[in-house]
Amino acid sequence: MTDQHDENDEALVARVAARQAAHLGRPVPTDLDPHRTRRELGNDRRTMAVAVWALRRDGAHTPDVIDAALDGQPPTAAFDLPPGVAGVIFGRVPDHHKGAVFDALDAELTRFAGGPGTRPFAELCVHRIAEAVRSSIAASIAADVAEEWADVVDDAGHPFTAAQIEQAAAGATDLVVIPALVDRLREDLLALAGTP
Repeated sequence: MTDQHDENDEALVARVAARQAAHLGRPVPTDLDPHRTRRELGNDRRTMAVAVWALRRDGAHTPDVIDAALDGQPPTAAFDLPPGVAGVIFGRVPDHHKGAVFDALDAELTRFAGGPGTRPFAELCVHRIAEAVRSSIAASIAADVAEEWADVVDDAGHPFTAAQIEQAAAGATDLVVIPALVDRLREDLLALAGTP
């Protein structure tokens, strides 16, 4: 029985190391502690699930997902949840938008760190993180479009206004970037579903 458990531990560590290496684009150590690895996988699953629902702006399900994520966890889990959610989202943001998203997440996490760290405050922060990601990506797209469309005119021969560009960027964010981000999180979450 011990040999089988050891083989499962080794297989788990090898799978996690391979996944991390693929994500980082470089080899990672394979001498990880299996118990710590399982704990980190559990944290990843919980924070990814919360991130998916928050990014989808699903106010009805997000509180339940947060409750499930914190169920049976130590009291400090509420304090750890927003940084975890920010991390799993940031890790999947397209490289082109990472600078803008980093600044927005940093501002929200700094605000959260000064608060009570309670479960309701953590939920508020998770929602604010999701909105900060959305608005910072839209602002990044708007800046790119404004530069590219500097000499472009509409059908009436007028240059596009800042409001038109911002509206187009918000649409692109809501219709393309955020759904792609949610899909990446869901794919990674499904990949973790079978791990102990």
